[in-house]
Amino acid sequence: MRSLWAGAVLASALFPLGALAAPPEQGKENKVAAYVNGVPIMVRDVEEALSGKLPGGSMHGGVSSEKKQKYWLDAAKGLVAQELIVQAGRAAGIKVEPAEVTARLKQVRSRYPSPEAYKQAIQARGLTPASVQKRIEREILVEKAVRREVDEKVRVSEEEARRFYERNPDRFNEPENVRLRHILVRRDPAIKEGRDAARRKALDLAARIKKGADFAALARSESDDPSREQGGDLGLVHKGRLMPAVEEAAFRLKPGVVSDPVETIYGFHILKVEARVPETRRSFDSIKGKLIRDLGDLARQDRLQAWIETLSTRATIRYVDQGADSSSGPRRSGSP
Repeated sequence: MRSLWAGAVLASALFPLGALAAPPEQGKENKVAAYVNGVPIMVRDVEEALSGKLPGGSMHGGVSSEKKQKYWLDAAKGLVAQELIVQAGRAAGIKVEPAEVTARLKQVRSRYPSPEAYKQAIQARGLTPASVQKRIEREILVEKAVRREVDEKVRVSEEEARRFYERNPDRFNEPENVRLRHILVRRDPAIKEGRDAARRKALDLAARIKKGADFAALARSESDDPSREQGGDLGLVHKGRLMPAVEEAAFRLKPGVVSDPVETIYGFHILKVEARVPETRRSFDSIKGKLIRDLGDLARQDRLQAWIETLSTRATIRYVDQGADSSSGPRRSGSP
């Protein structure tokens, strides 16, 4: 299983070959962005990672210089973190077997419609089959190192999850819901006569329903809202999903009662609450599995970040190019 957190935290470093990134700018092919224990991090690799972080088409425009510098430093720091983990993995004797690289390479190639399309894609990025293979080998090495140092050392027990559940009761409350039906009589706010006609129609519909007419049938024939297809049924809704005026009226209604028309910018709304579901607290058993997984993910993220920080304090890291402010980078020893 590939490591979730290797991908999440080092996303800028594990270049996904399924998406074509921009080639490096002319003149930057051999420039160094940083050194990690003497190993260079190239500007071309930082810019390739950066192209995956910026919005489409905005590599050289549409993003302020301040934001671009921040993105650039984030990408550089991701590559530094990757290199720290690669070095730690090798020092720990972690090996990547040729069969593993071959299998991963097969997955990468399968994302392209033909061998020729794959060849053109890697050439457009300035890559060769050998350099792609090397990247894949590093990616697998990072995953294995993170699995050994992080994933295999984090376990969240049911008891720990229960303690979290009991100490954070508000996180597991389900808000009050109402089962709501709705009719909309739309009007054009720019035309006074249209507003008056819509209001008259809404008043008439509300009166007919209160005298016994079927709400769902009138919704299907008269409502201007897409919910007409379901007889005006909006299902269960909670606060925050409706327009303020509609929400206030809906949560004030008793089940079975039909509202007077409620006006909004869209027109006049007629509401009927069919049932109320009071605020409840989800049981521990109903969320136990997801809670254990979520707490485990958070614990793995914290452990990974702490491990990278520890590796960086023991390393000599030096940023040298493209406005990567070394004082903002990972903590380091050695030359600034």
